[in-house]
This record gives sequence, structure tokens and C-alpha cells, in this order.
Amino acid sequence: MRIIERRVGTAVVLDFVGRLYGWQASELIDETVRRHRLAGTQTLVVNLGLVTAVDCGGLGALVEARNTMRQVGGEIRLACVTARICDLLVITRLVTVFDTFESVARALEGPISTVPALIGSAALAALPAGVVFQQQDRASWPAGSAPGRPVEGGIGVS
Repeated sequence: MRIIERRVGTAVVLDFVGRLYGWQASELIDETVRRHRLAGTQTLVVNLGLVTAVDCGGLGALVEARNTMRQVGGEIRLACVTARICDLLVITRLVTVFDTFESVARALEGPISTVPALIGSAALAALPAGVVFQQQDRASWPAGSAPGRPVEGGIGVS
């Protein structure tokens, strides 16, 4: 995997290219995010459009990157999320943790969406029957789950 970096206004866009696998990807993402955090970058947009595959280590690296940015009041926005990656985010409930957008341009526009862009007809059709979206606070999540940050007007999967 490799990361192509570019600054757009006050945000930095990270184009991930290749397989988001294992410790190598995790180290590369960690190093890149920490460098931008130390430089004072508040918004990172991760373009996943050129990612060919993701494993649990890759998902873990994205969660760690999000946590690293949140420690300093920053944010990570996921853009160009493919259908396969969207499925992974829904299955693992990480769709409630990340702000997702259909394009880099949308991710760079205005405030963070409180409803991920990929929770549309395609993603909803792929969900098992009985899955509903509703606002939830941390206390209402089952033990051991990863609820992410509560967002006013946000969603949770139950």
C-alpha cells in the first residue's frame, strides 16, 4: 500500500492506493496521521477509491487513525468508499463511527454529515432484516461494542 498526500485548503487528502492489509499498512497510516496531527492538521480526508482489499488490520488502522485525530480535536472523513468496504463498515458497525462521503469533493464541503452518505438504498438493501437506524448514546450500546462518538442527530445501528 502507498499513500499519496495533498493539501486542499485547510484539509489534507490522503489517497490510499493498493491493499489495506496488516501491520505494514497500519504502520504507514499511523506514521502519516501522527505527522499531520503534529503539524496541526485538523481534517484528514481518506480517499479509499483506489483500495483493492481490506483486512481486519486495515480496519483497525483506520480506527486508530480516527482516535489519534480525535485526541487533538481533529477528524477523519472517509471518501470514495467502495461497495465492499461499505459492506465491511456496516457489518462491523464502523459505519456509526466514521463520517463517509461518496466523493472527496463532498468530504471537503462544509460540516460533517450526521448521517453517513453511503447509508442509502444500496447499503440499506444489503442489511439483514430487522436492522434499524436510530439515535443512541454511549450508555445504550451493548458491552464490548465500539459505538464511536455520540453525535447530536447522529445514528446508531441496533
